[in-house]
Amino acid sequence: MSVEIETAGGELSVTIQATVELEDLEEMSDEQSSQLEEDIHEILDNAGAAIVDHARGLVPIRTGALYNSIYYEVDEEQLSVTAGAAASYAAFVELGTRKMAARPFLIQAALEEREEMNAEVEEAITSRLQGNLESDEPGNVVTVEIEGVTNVSQD
Repeated sequence: MSVEIETAGGELSVTIQATVELEDLEEMSDEQSSQLEEDIHEILDNAGAAIVDHARGLVPIRTGALYNSIYYEVDEEQLSVTAGAAASYAAFVELGTRKMAARPFLIQAALEEREEMNAEVEEAITSRLQGNLESDEPGNVVTVEIEGVTNVSQD
């Protein structure tokens, strides 16, 4: 999993990308691969909704504009979900300024929900691969190891 944080003109977005690299994925049938892809898209959609709910529970509310500007989008090609706040002052609230303390809501929500998303993606892959892997040598046990990498960067 990787996390990317962007600020542009006061707006804020956080992108979480699922990185799925399995050498044994070719052992799955096309139907199973398609079902796994659907599972992961659903997980991303659920993660996006959870991030928005979590962020809305953390965001300070004065007029409701920042609260109402929180959104998410799923990029099915990149296997990523982007959560953001479109209010022109979102980054200032999240990160603070020289005169105002930070009041994190979006990054914290994304990082906390990322763990659940990672576990769900791992479970989906494991359940789809179960019983579909074969060793090249008889009698060998095949194990699957799934690694997640998290990078947090700020532009």
